[in-house]
Amino acid sequence: MRRLVLLFILLHCAACASSSSVSREGVSSPDPCVVGEPATDLLFHATGCVATIDGVPVPPDAFNAWIRMQLASPNSLYAELSKDEVLKSFMDEHITDYAASEAGFDPSDEELAKAADIPFEDFESSMRDMAEMRGVEEEEEIAWWSRKIRGVMYLCTLSSCEATEEDYRLVYEQKYLRYPVEVEVSHMLFAVDENATDDEVEAARRLAEDVSVEARLQGSDFAELARKHSDDRSSVNGGALGRFAAGSLIEPFEDAAFSLEVGEISGPVRTSYGWHIILVTDRVMGVAPTFEEFKSQSEFLLRTYKFQTAHAEGIPRLYERYDVVVMPESVQERVNP
Repeated sequence: MRRLVLLFILLHCAACASSSSVSREGVSSPDPCVVGEPATDLLFHATGCVATIDGVPVPPDAFNAWIRMQLASPNSLYAELSKDEVLKSFMDEHITDYAASEAGFDPSDEELAKAADIPFEDFESSMRDMAEMRGVEEEEEIAWWSRKIRGVMYLCTLSSCEATEEDYRLVYEQKYLRYPVEVEVSHMLFAVDENATDDEVEAARRLAEDVSVEARLQGSDFAELARKHSDDRSSVNGGALGRFAAGSLIEPFEDAAFSLEVGEISGPVRTSYGWHIILVTDRVMGVAPTFEEFKSQSEFLLRTYKFQTAHAEGIPRLYERYDVVVMPESVQERVNP
């Protein structure tokens, strides 16, 4: 089950409920844009069709069932996302499922288990364990995972997910030869929205620079500053992220972290998340395995990396293939009393 959970975390996506609209009595609604199952208890819920794909409505019940399953996951990342981010994630999954269905892509249970790197005879018990952990029905869990894995497999028909010798060499060199150490890091994040203006990006950078200067002052407490200023959830732990080997972090962040000495604090470092201030708290020399040892141990890791690449390359192609109209006004955020 551990590998199934890892696949879920790394892909940061999931497939979900049926695209049909179902009423409270379990009878198909004549209008797919009418909510069948109330979902106002959810952090986000749809009150009408959330999109059309080539004119085909994407009903509110599909979105509501999907977000309910997402939020059932322990420490779900979806509770941290904006409405637009949640809707984009749902549409990525839905358009993939739509394309797979249109193509008649229907892998067997054995093929689904193999893609998840689970022995077929263990697939059902793994689903049962996941359902228990997430507090949902086993049948729901099996349908949810089957659809998610099918979506990933379909994207792999658009962009190969087979790891080549060159892929293994590249990851091995990045992980063990480029930096033969592990670093323990803390950080502060000054988040920048992907649609931020140049002025907003620069304002966040200046704030990060000011806090970086303050953090270097004698007597300053990096952890306290992180709790006060950081936009990352690690702020509750004083910004502590843990220990990482090379190849585990996004590149600009990793380059900065591995170039710092223990106790050294970086200036602002830009990533897709915003600006970071990084503190290295420890460095440990690692012992690199041989390339053959690494290759034999890393098949699942490389395949998951290729899955992520296929997702990043395949999703834009699907949006180009179909006429997609998204209706964000149909998704409401729960207002806490």
